Amino acid sequence: MGFAGLDDLIQQDANLNITSSSIHELTLRDRPLSLSASGEFAGKVKLFQKQGEQLKLIFESNASSGTFTDACAETCTLNTNSNVIELFAQLEPNASLFVREVSYHVTHKSNTAPHWQGSSTNFRASVGKPTTIDLLDYFADDEHDSLVFLSTESEGVSVEVQNSKLTLTPSTSGTKNLLFIASDLITVTKVSVTIEVT
Repeated sequence: MGFAGLDDLIQQDANLNITSSSIHELTLRDRPLSLSASGEFAGKVKLFQKQGEQLKLIFESNASSGTFTDACAETCTLNTNSNVIELFAQLEPNASLFVREVSYHVTHKSNTAPHWQGSSTNFRASVGKPTTIDLLDYFADDEHDSLVFLSTESEGVSVEVQNSKLTLTPSTSGTKNLLFIASDLITVTKVSVTIEVT
């Protein structure tokens, strides 16, 4: 997915092999602001985006056979409320159409890094006793993206992370410094924490 200012371009495989006039439904990743198609044709064909009773021309063949790339005759700008679109293919007898992929722009969604929402970065633990911390209670993501968690280790404390649960098992007392790490798979946040082990 490329970034183009205020919108993103998405290319999605369609793989529609069409040999007669018909309607085909495609589910896109988001509501499209534009729609173009690429593929191959033989004979007289027209491809439309169908919205209710309205048809908007995407591609019309003007040769006996060939290919088309990013065709969007009347669909270079769209105003639709759904990410589910209907393609209507109009084919003359013995014609065929293969829609290899569709491309469309969607509104760019900004991303912010996960952030620490804990009231403190100081924790307590006891030698030889596992202490479990749910990192979902301490990190948040403004876009509500799923988060992946990691942690560094420190001498005298073993650390295990399972999903959002971090388990500390200290073997020696003292102050231990760790980094708790959260990622939304786009950005990473590292927070220095102190573990007081008694």
